[in-house]
Amino acid sequence: MNVVQHTLRSAKGRIWPAAKSGEYLLAARRRLFAAICVLIGISGVTSGTITGLQYFAAAPLIAVAGVLVPFMIGVLPFLIRADWSIDKFAFGVLSALYVHMIVMVSAPSREAAIVYFAAIPVLFGLLVGFRAGVLSGIVTIGTIAVLANSVVPWWMCLTTGILTFGLTLGVCIFQREIEHTTAYLIARDIEVTDATQHQQETNQLLQQTLSNIEQGIVVYAADMRMIAWNDNYEQLMEFPKGWLHSDRTIEDYYRFNAMRGEYGEIDAANVDEAVQRRMRELHFDGVEITPHRYVRRRPNGRSIEIIGNPMPDGGLVVTFADITDKEEARLAIERLAWTDSLTELFNRNSLRSTIVRSMKIVRRANKRLALLMLDLDRFKPVNDTYGHAAGDEILRVIAERLKENIRASDYAFRLGGDEFAALVFLSLGDAEIYDMMPRLLQRLRAPVVFEGREISVGASIGISFFPNSDENPDELVRKADIALYEAKESGRNCYRIYDELVDHKAQKQRRYEDDLRDAVNRKEFELDYLAKYCLKSDTVNGAEALIRWRHPEFGRIPPDEFMPIVERGDLVFPVGAWVLTEAWRQAHKWTQDHPALDFLLSANISARLFFDASLMRLLRELAASRPDLAARIDLEITEEVTVGDVDEAARIIQQINDLGFKISIDDFGTGYSSISYLHKLPVHRIKIDKSFLDSFSDGGQSETVIKSMIELGHNLGMKVVAEGVETQEQFDFLRDNHCDEIQGYFISKPTTVDAFSGMLSGKQIAERRRA
Repeated sequence: MNVVQHTLRSAKGRIWPAAKSGEYLLAARRRLFAAICVLIGISGVTSGTITGLQYFAAAPLIAVAGVLVPFMIGVLPFLIRADWSIDKFAFGVLSALYVHMIVMVSAPSREAAIVYFAAIPVLFGLLVGFRAGVLSGIVTIGTIAVLANSVVPWWMCLTTGILTFGLTLGVCIFQREIEHTTAYLIARDIEVTDATQHQQETNQLLQQTLSNIEQGIVVYAADMRMIAWNDNYEQLMEFPKGWLHSDRTIEDYYRFNAMRGEYGEIDAANVDEAVQRRMRELHFDGVEITPHRYVRRRPNGRSIEIIGNPMPDGGLVVTFADITDKEEARLAIERLAWTDSLTELFNRNSLRSTIVRSMKIVRRANKRLALLMLDLDRFKPVNDTYGHAAGDEILRVIAERLKENIRASDYAFRLGGDEFAALVFLSLGDAEIYDMMPRLLQRLRAPVVFEGREISVGASIGISFFPNSDENPDELVRKADIALYEAKESGRNCYRIYDELVDHKAQKQRRYEDDLRDAVNRKEFELDYLAKYCLKSDTVNGAEALIRWRHPEFGRIPPDEFMPIVERGDLVFPVGAWVLTEAWRQAHKWTQDHPALDFLLSANISARLFFDASLMRLLRELAASRPDLAARIDLEITEEVTVGDVDEAARIIQQINDLGFKISIDDFGTGYSSISYLHKLPVHRIKIDKSFLDSFSDGGQSETVIKSMIELGHNLGMKVVAEGVETQEQFDFLRDNHCDEIQGYFISKPTTVDAFSGMLSGKQIAERRRA
């Protein structure tokens, strides 16, 4: 197969137009070749016939061959219409040589024979190919050499052979060059057509890709001309129809946006400046373009995220995505993260960052900053009594009042629960705070009207200032917290400003908190016992167990100094469990020592411990160890425990009763709904709070209240215990009004276990009867 055929067949089916033109060339050559072969065959037949007639008698086979073989040479290629292979070429050449022999014999002249011999190989080389032409020339030379003596002189044969071979070789080389040139032209045509089709396919694929991209997209060439974009880009950015075309540059885009107000209100005279400024910001002013990403809010309110990525050739691809919904969701999440949903004040998460920014402002302005930490007073009982709806309304009102009493440049926060804070910029010095606080406290404690009821809560406020001895925002918060704690300790509904004395007290509290964690393991706790006196039998019939802490450095610490720390932290159960276990152990010992003695040992249970499931597990373990001893243990809870969820409290109390333990309501009368819930609770005793006896006077209002409490308790089937009895007058009043038991310094101060054991051994308290 020649070069042109190979090129065409490899291209056929890929680039049809180029292959088709090549096929026309080969078809023409085949037709010419077939025509010449026919002419050769006709001439051979003619000459063979003439020769055959002359030599038929002497050589009949030669005569027949002279007729048939040329006929086959001329007719066969025309019939098969196919390219000839090398064996067919050889067959044709040998057949032609036979014709040559016949012609040599019958040629009218020597010159005609030589011309005929020279023409045949040349035509074979031209029409068939290089190999056939060379083979034909060689065979011709050999034939001439064999027939030289009988036809022509040897020098003429040699000369004719050399000339014929040279002419044949030249024609064959020329044929080969034609083939290569033709193949090159066809290949180039194929390559150009292939490249053109590839470019068309690439452009079509690019356009399909751009059209299927959800975002808007625009592609810029190295000279910042637009070379491709999709419909989404045109629609998203609201370009006029036909505005986009390949001559537009990125500067044209910025200018168009500036003039239609995409970058805000810009005067016509300042458009050029705005465009150049934007080019510089995004490095389109000759500086190497860098990847960029930003969000732009369009005048129509939509938020567009724009991302630009440079290409290796210096071009740029920019995508435009409408992220309005995503941006609104992000801002909503951010508001939730930094804003309190109930009051719409800033929340705890934003406090520190706001302090840091505010510190920088006052430092530059050479001013002062005050941090106010607020806690509402009596909020939890009110919230438990009137419900969460009332509590939420109170928090909203307090938030509004707080904002009303600070400037618009100040910040207000709700930190969680009933905790608030405020950052106040002081332009006139610290004296502004002293003027502001009385008004703020008065406004905060003003009644809040909810469903026709007036509900009052106050606030305790702690204050710290910046700049001070340090510039740490965390220290500013810590010092305000310390001052707030001092305000609560000072009776609430007041404010305190941080000072070193308050800090020393707070540091002592933190030291207590650290040491309390190991106090149980180091066995530093102990119990004192406050005697209970039965007015009917005039005997000590029980005691209240009071925890004491013997600190290795500070000595004996009363419970009012460390129990608030226990209540606020995670030591409620370990400490409460130790008190119950120690009281149980001591009750067991006294029962063994005095089997006939009827007494009741009380222990206080905090609100957090009461609702902790660990308490019930501990009580079950104790009751299982000695069921009869449970009746000797009285668990005292405050009204605060029950007012939140009376039904849940009643359920837990009943479970405790089922185990055999007793339950008392401590500090009765100081709550908000004592009578409304008391009948629902299966308790055994109520303890009249000490505050009623402190204001006791003959014929006063407190006497009426105390009488009513005693009567209420008895009517509900409960025993009544009075706390804080310190005078003979109080003692006689309670006995005359049939109070069941009393406790207080008039009977005995809290004493050690050994001293109280002496009371139980028969040494009665001095008789308190009147004559």
